[in-house]
Amino acid sequence: MQNTYKLQDDIELISLPDHKPGVRRQKANGKIQELPVHVVRCFPWRHKDEFISIRLREGEEIALLKSIDEISDKTIKTMVLDELESVNYVPEIVKIISIMDENGLYNWKVITKAGKRSFFMRRNETPRQLEKDGILIKDVIGDRYFINNLEDLDR
Repeated sequence: MQNTYKLQDDIELISLPDHKPGVRRQKANGKIQELPVHVVRCFPWRHKDEFISIRLREGEEIALLKSIDEISDKTIKTMVLDELESVNYVPEIVKIISIMDENGLYNWKVITKAGKRSFFMRRNETPRQLEKDGILIKDVIGDRYFINNLEDLDR
């Protein structure tokens, strides 16, 4: 028996042969269809294990998982958590070493929970204030960095 989790009456979350997330659903003609899907955290990201969007590769949402804890099958739960971690990794900045203005770009040198990083941010790009004290920073190539609470950073 294959590991599954029922998302809706007609949609099951499954592990595809490549161990990536997929869904199994019955088409109107009665045929069973298995499709690869993306699992995406919904905003706010502070609630890491809540409100997970299950989307077809084209981006259409086909189900919403309210909480990872709803998944009783350990294999499926681990697959979803692994996929979320690999796809949605956003390093958390724990220290800012410097921010230098260089030719219209800000050069950030930081320490994240994953180690030292440096990145460039456009001068006209503004860090995004999240709920409470969280801040999201996007660099010039689209990577994101997160500051949980500015007050936790040293002066």
